[in-house]
Amino acid sequence: MPISKDVYANWENYIKDVADYEEEYLTKEQKEYIIKGFNLLRQNYGESWINDIIKGDYPIKSNVMNLAPWSKFWLADFGYWLNELKDFKEFDEIKKRIMDPIKYSSQILELEIAYKLKKANVDFEFFELTGKNIAGKKPDFKLNLDNQDVYLEVTNMADSLEEQNAYKTFSIISGMLMQHDYIHKIQPAIKIHKILSKPHCEELKKKMKDAIAETINLGYKKVNEEGIIEGYFIRSDLSQEFKDKVQFGIQGPPINIDEIRRSITRIRDKSTQIPNKPGIIVIYNKKLGWKYGWDDKEFYKKIVYEVQESVYEYENITHVILITSHSKQNANVNFYSNDYSYFHNVRCLGAVQEDIILIPNRYSKYKIDINKIINIFKNK
Repeated sequence: MPISKDVYANWENYIKDVADYEEEYLTKEQKEYIIKGFNLLRQNYGESWINDIIKGDYPIKSNVMNLAPWSKFWLADFGYWLNELKDFKEFDEIKKRIMDPIKYSSQILELEIAYKLKKANVDFEFFELTGKNIAGKKPDFKLNLDNQDVYLEVTNMADSLEEQNAYKTFSIISGMLMQHDYIHKIQPAIKIHKILSKPHCEELKKKMKDAIAETINLGYKKVNEEGIIEGYFIRSDLSQEFKDKVQFGIQGPPINIDEIRRSITRIRDKSTQIPNKPGIIVIYNKKLGWKYGWDDKEFYKKIVYEVQESVYEYENITHVILITSHSKQNANVNFYSNDYSYFHNVRCLGAVQEDIILIPNRYSKYKIDINKIINIFKNK
């Protein structure tokens, strides 16, 4: 896989890096799609943008720096989304918000939804950006569907506090090991059993540094604090002796988050942003699919079963759309089921697929043709 030394220096290098991928990573058609998307970004943000991102501290930086072939699709999509909206009066404000660390997460989702609306030929406006409100409520979009005003709210499910804290624990411990002078001479086989405070992590770091020093002399050293951390440090030349006895690597603290419950809570919260008129709520929860999709091929039916009664509570909400991703198992699956739910697979990127789960509210006092909703969200 090619990695240019100065790949981030300018657009020419960045685009050439994609063009140089071998066929096993990206096909000719995929490269053409990606490069066109990059050139649209180049037109709309300018020549210096790619280098400015790398030098600055922008949320989109991780997407730009990711050299995995499949990661290029998202950045190309971003170029297509942005270009489709260049004639909107809010275009410059949208570009600014995408570069804002605080506003980025919500704005990038609104950009994708706006792209889908435009491709579906739906009349809409960025209601929240106009500064308008209805009884103090400011949904993200106002649409015209079935000759009626429909209000749409978009939201992204960020990592839970527990997940953020688990990641901090993992980062502190693994970061110490990656920066240690002996990193190439030892192999860790460590399991962290729970989320730890920063002071506790710092205490463990000192103990682990001492254990690593002993490992160099002894060949291996057991690390154990009951209920906290356990495992071994093993000198690299002895790794073959231990390969069937330990699991090499660092396992972070277990995380047990009920993403379905979190999504239901978000439906309740976002329903308050919709005025007493036809409303649609779109929730991006990437973890929803990863949590249920690995082991259960019918995970989306389980999600519908758990979520739909909460949707029915709000008579003005016509549909809730959940967008998630998971391991590729159900490629090209489309159905309209007997339980009033619709599932549509959007796109497969390597081993990952992104799915849409559409839950109509059959008890809503407003009616919108479901095929019109499907037509919006089938657009990639």
